[in-house]
Amino acid sequence: MTDLDETVRALREATERLAVSEQESDRILGILRAVVDTTPDMIIVRDLEDRIVFCNDAFAKLVGRTVEALKGAALTDYFSPEEAAQVAARNREVIQGGRMMLYEEPGLRPGTYHYTVKLPLYNGSTSPTGTITIARDVTSLRA
Repeated sequence: MTDLDETVRALREATERLAVSEQESDRILGILRAVVDTTPDMIIVRDLEDRIVFCNDAFAKLVGRTVEALKGAALTDYFSPEEAAQVAARNREVIQGGRMMLYEEPGLRPGTYHYTVKLPLYNGSTSPTGTITIARDVTSLRA
């Protein structure tokens, strides 16, 4: 076997391993997306400019948009100016404090309440790259 033959064989093996690895990554991402979209809790990931990087079906349904339409959306694209300012202030507080916040707040629909968890997103960095928000409708628990 020549050096060229050995190089070709090594490249083929590496290509096969990458294909298997990519298939496994796709499978895992599919499972994670199913989990995120199955939960009734709203999940939103925003960047430092408060634009949506990721959200789930529960949040998209609440604001009357599709997940795809919400990618890159600003707070004022789906909140009133007052609500957007309140969310932005809480996001800044989470980023500046570098820690998780828990609170109960009025929901977007009148008469509803959400239990909300906000935490900084680090995404492999030592500095926050955004925020993660998980909100659960707790209206029925308040009755």
